[in-house]
Amino acid sequence: MAEADPDFLAAHLLRGMRVASWVIVMTILLGLALPNVLGALDAYRTAWLVLAWFAVLLAVALVDGVLVLRRRSWGPARWPVAAMILAVSGAALTAVPGPLLVTPADPILGTVGWLGVLLFADRSIWLLAAFLACSPVLTLVYVGFADRLDQPTIARLLLATVSIGGFQLAAGAAALALRRVAAEASAAAVRQSEIRTAEAVAAQLHADRDGRYEALRDSVVPLLTGMADGSLRPADPGVRQRCAVEAARMRRLFAEADDTADPLGSALAAVIDVAERRGVVVSLSRLGRWVQPPGDVRGMLVDEVAAALLSADGSARVTIGGSEETVAVSVVVERGDVEGGIRDRGDVRVTTLTEGGRVWVEARWTKVPAPMS
Repeated sequence: MAEADPDFLAAHLLRGMRVASWVIVMTILLGLALPNVLGALDAYRTAWLVLAWFAVLLAVALVDGVLVLRRRSWGPARWPVAAMILAVSGAALTAVPGPLLVTPADPILGTVGWLGVLLFADRSIWLLAAFLACSPVLTLVYVGFADRLDQPTIARLLLATVSIGGFQLAAGAAALALRRVAAEASAAAVRQSEIRTAEAVAAQLHADRDGRYEALRDSVVPLLTGMADGSLRPADPGVRQRCAVEAARMRRLFAEADDTADPLGSALAAVIDVAERRGVVVSLSRLGRWVQPPGDVRGMLVDEVAAALLSADGSARVTIGGSEETVAVSVVVERGDVEGGIRDRGDVRVTTLTEGGRVWVEARWTKVPAPMS
């Protein structure tokens, strides 16, 4: 059974919470607020103000539904929308006669706060609480203007604020808690992906190294067998050259296991060490900072330089340099048995020049840019 992606599950749950909030708001608007408004329409001073208020709230809810379907949030637009809701709510209250305040005919108490859940549930519990407080404060102001600050009216206002506002605040807090869970699940998914990628890279590197060891055995075993049965003589210059080459390859493979920031330089150092053991005086120059090539490319770069370096008899100069896009390894030897020319070995371009007993070999690799999606 395939393992569920935590990042996908978090996004799915978060979207489900937004859908649930939207359904609640639409139910409040169409199933509760609209019947109350229509039932008291004849009692309002200015009925069209109350109808305009309801139309604005319904439009905001419908826009939020579109945003949910497109998996987008309100962003900075939430602020002017919240200000517009409070403005039209205050205007609608002017159309409500004093005796209808803090009754089911009151158009904003218990309704406006749900729009705040849609606007601010993905931001902060404090912003949501501040918006929820605006509705009872506006109602209290108009109750004072209507000279309705009696004990029963204040008690009803407090009861509605605590009961309905507490439910709205709990819904917003649940959405915020779910966002935190989603963020933690997303971070866990990223860490899991990084671990899996590292494991895959390590497995691939191990397989590549095993392949190179297998190739090395194919060349080293016949050499050792020939020296053991006497068919190859250690005094033969050709045999000594083959031994030096294979020794350099072995040391390069050993160097690949070294945890270093410059595996190419480490592999070159192994080849230089072999050359110096043969009596070659080698100088090494490093120019700039270069991109690190893949393991197979690194092997080709080192092999080309090693072939010239291990054929030297006297002195040699090795240079490694490049940039963020390319790396080049070159060697100049006083004497060597190397043919000149330019050739491509996979992604590596090898240039060889000979002049007056000197041989210059350069192996260059250029990083291919990733295709744009």
